Order: sequence, then structure tokens, then C-alpha cells
Amino acid sequence: MEGECKFGSSCIYTHYTPEELQQLVRQAKGSALPKKLKTDESKPAPKLDDWLKKWKKKQQKSKETAATTFGGTTDPVCSNTSRIEPLLPEYHLPICLQCVPNLPPSLLPPPPDVLNGLMLEEWG
Repeated sequence: MEGECKFGSSCIYTHYTPEELQQLVRQAKGSALPKKLKTDESKPAPKLDDWLKKWKKKQQKSKETAATTFGGTTDPVCSNTSRIEPLLPEYHLPICLQCVPNLPPSLLPPPPDVLNGLMLEEWG
């Protein structure tokens, strides 16, 4: 199909020739490569020792949290079965909203006792 589109520049379709499309692809690839190289060079690679220290701290913290949550053991399956209760999240009001008076109920965190009576079903 050749000729002029009657919609001109407000047409929703592209009317490029295959050669023009190839030129645009080459131009886009050429401009994206230097940006990627710049971002890779600007960030130094993290050191393995630093990463391992952070990882060990995080693992230790999660073990301590699990031990207090599950009655002294880090395995929820082997925990004290006499006390079966779901692990419900604790919601806290963000610092930026703590100074705002008369917040609507939709912005207030739910009290923990409200979540205890819920029958949670598995989704998915």
C-alpha cells in the first residue's frame, strides 16, 4: 500500500518503511549500550566478605526471632503444639502519620485482637 495516510501525524499506526524501522532499531540499540555501561561502572562490586557478614547477621536474627516465636525451637513443626495460634503480623502506624490528628479508620492499623477471630483460608 502506497500513498499518504489521511490521518497524518495523528494516525495511531506507524507507516515506516522496513529500512526506516531497521534504522530506528540500530539507533535504539546504540543509545542503550552506553547507558548500561555507565551504570555498571558507577556501582562498585560488593565485597564477598561484607555480603557474608550481612547475611550471617540476618540469619542469626531470623533464628532468634523464630526461637522466641515458636517457644524455644527454631523449627515451627517441632514447636510447642499445646499453643497453636497463627502467626499474625503486627501493624504499626508509620512515623509520618503519627503526628496527624483524627486519622480515618481506614488509615489506622487494626488492633491485634481483631485478627485473632478470623478464619483464614488458603488462597491460590
